Amino acid sequence: MRGGRTRTPGGRRIWRLELAITLAVIVVLGSIGYYRAVHFEGNERFSRCTIVSDAFLVLDYSYGSGDEVVTYMNPEQDKIVVGVRVHSPGGTRPAIELQGRAQYLLFSGFKDRPVVYDDGRVLSCGRSNDMPK
Repeated sequence: MRGGRTRTPGGRRIWRLELAITLAVIVVLGSIGYYRAVHFEGNERFSRCTIVSDAFLVLDYSYGSGDEVVTYMNPEQDKIVVGVRVHSPGGTRPAIELQGRAQYLLFSGFKDRPVVYDDGRVLSCGRSNDMPK
């Protein structure tokens, strides 16, 4: 015994185990952060929805310079599900708003089905016989 301290056998093993667990947690949290940084993070809303001649769905949206935009439409039997995802990469970019438009043709027509977001919110769509300008 030196200096009144007792040395427990395996003390180094416990320290090494704690270090290994800490490093594993750091790697897992870093991986989650990396995944979220490189994948689409935002579900946005459409600024305008128009049903044209009961055959076309026209969806307008806005996005920033350098953003990556994905729109989608899934016609189901009782509803039409739509969505827009915007990924904004980091870095310095001009603060401008750009306008985009997605046009989808429904071969089966709308048949009075509601247009909804994938979270269930109903999207209010106007009707027209002409494509919006």
